[in-house]
Amino acid sequence: TSDSERSSDEVKLPDLGLASPTPTKGNVADLLSPSKAKKYTTEYFVSVLEEVREKCEKKIKIKDADRDKFLEACNAYYETWYAKWENEQWLNQLTENKGSKEEIEEAQAYVDQNTAALPKLKTKCIKASLKIFDKLDQDKMDSLEDKLVKGAIIAQAGAEELAKFAAESKENEKILKKLFGDAELMRDMLRFGGPTKYKYGNAIKIYTKCLESVENQDKKWEKVNKRIALACALELAAVVREFDSAVEIDPVERFKHFEEAHRKGLLDPAFPNFSVWEMRQIVNCDAPNEQMTWVRDMVMNYAPHITFITDHKLRYVYTLQSDVRIRKPTWTASPRTYPMILSGGGNQSINSWFGRFILKSFGLPAWGAKERKFEGYCRWTPEGWEAMNGANWETCTWQGKTGQDFKIELEARNKAPPVEYWKKLVMLQAFADVVDGDPNSIPEEEKEVLHPERLWRSLSIVSMALLFQTEPETPRTFERKGRSLVKTRNEMYLETYELDKPDAEVSVADGVVTIPAGRHGFQSGNIMVIDSFGGGKQLNFLADGIVEYEVPDDAPTKTYSVTLEVCTVSAKQTPLVLTINDSEESKISITVPYTVGQWAFTEGVSVDLQPGSMLKFSRPAGSLGLAIKKILLT
Repeated sequence: TSDSERSSDEVKLPDLGLASPTPTKGNVADLLSPSKAKKYTTEYFVSVLEEVREKCEKKIKIKDADRDKFLEACNAYYETWYAKWENEQWLNQLTENKGSKEEIEEAQAYVDQNTAALPKLKTKCIKASLKIFDKLDQDKMDSLEDKLVKGAIIAQAGAEELAKFAAESKENEKILKKLFGDAELMRDMLRFGGPTKYKYGNAIKIYTKCLESVENQDKKWEKVNKRIALACALELAAVVREFDSAVEIDPVERFKHFEEAHRKGLLDPAFPNFSVWEMRQIVNCDAPNEQMTWVRDMVMNYAPHITFITDHKLRYVYTLQSDVRIRKPTWTASPRTYPMILSGGGNQSINSWFGRFILKSFGLPAWGAKERKFEGYCRWTPEGWEAMNGANWETCTWQGKTGQDFKIELEARNKAPPVEYWKKLVMLQAFADVVDGDPNSIPEEEKEVLHPERLWRSLSIVSMALLFQTEPETPRTFERKGRSLVKTRNEMYLETYELDKPDAEVSVADGVVTIPAGRHGFQSGNIMVIDSFGGGKQLNFLADGIVEYEVPDDAPTKTYSVTLEVCTVSAKQTPLVLTINDSEESKISITVPYTVGQWAFTEGVSVDLQPGSMLKFSRPAGSLGLAIKKILLT
């Protein structure tokens, strides 16, 4: 089985269309059946969780000596990690408050010292865990699966919160019955990371509404739509706000946005082949839906060639170098927007914001990466995930998760077949949620940290590391390919680009002279001619440059109004200088409009022309990008 097929979920389910990690094992005990519960009260959920916990502790035993040795190793790890964490907080304070050079160097030395010690301490934990794993009865673990799945969801969501959700309305009570009555849905929610903030009630409500919105669509879209819906349900179960705004992202509208964009071929060809977990790193884009639509259209107008740059690390995000650039930002309104970033630029962090935004908008996974003094970002490529714009896997964090832990998880998910990942990791995490105590009590920064008081969670962390270290028999890649349901704009453009047809001829009709941008003579400077999406060529000034055009022999001699069809993405535009026949006296300044990534015409300027006249357009050094499709002489 190819990696892309695994990522798109192998086994068909009657309801979800997702993969089932293990077969359903029939009905669980009466107490666990929602049909037997007269009312979803706190007491009901507590009693279910207690029963599951008792069954787990009764069936799964670990020898005291093996447990003690493992927890001793975890204690040594945790003490060192905590010392590192404390010193990092102190270092951050010193950096923010401009502490002395000596203080900063001393704090950094402590951080470096503890950081260097952690890998060896983790190795000791892994070695100490092997005896436990060797003696773990997998058959007994499998026999607990149904109870563990339900118990883990109750433990994560919280008995009181679930009861409160159920009491809010009859609809909510029905939603919980649907969830707890659907073993496969519960498994998939756990397998793909669970809902944010453990909001299971919200997640199933979102999921149901998403699918209801596409009930009448052709069945061929069903499988991918269910994955998009589950990604939105899990990732947007807790409130996510739009960039620089208090406006909450509507999860159902976000689903509709990506469903429609995929159906219309507006996303990267890889999009429909991502797993639910990977799609979560797409649908959580903090931009309003209309700004995601804008950036896709802008790219296809202004710089369509960046959609298939050979170096996958630069695909789409090349615009950070060419147009966003490192410069003092210009914010023109509040709230701030992503078009403002492309127009006004920004520092390293602001560039990274735009990098994540453009990738997610085209349907590619991206993740934040906060360093001490700036933000980078991390992105998916077919060769693997890459840390970008100064980010370092070893030192970055994002929303409580370290770069190292995120990389271990994505690699483990990619390497391990679904059944192995389920049994060796997800089941251990579920066991930890049920047996170790309230998962909500764990500080966000400690959720991926080995701890002497969290036996099963620590074992699951070790198991993740072992999956990460294991090399599969068949090498896995991160390529995401499969049968496509739609031909994307990117693919259509690439076909046009590879044909490399010449631009249309210069024409004269009814006194109007049309000069396509590709029909130029001399050119120099930072200029490139590329195929324009929708046909013909376009000439892009990347910065400064000169380009010349000749008036055709069949054009009448007269005073013309010269206009250009242009596309710009920056409000700060340098005028385009038009010189006729290299005469210094003939120089005319043409104001270049800010078109916000759409095609538009410049205002006309009057010039006297005759057949053979040379029109020279020039821009000085320091100019920002300008695309030209054609020149009209009317």
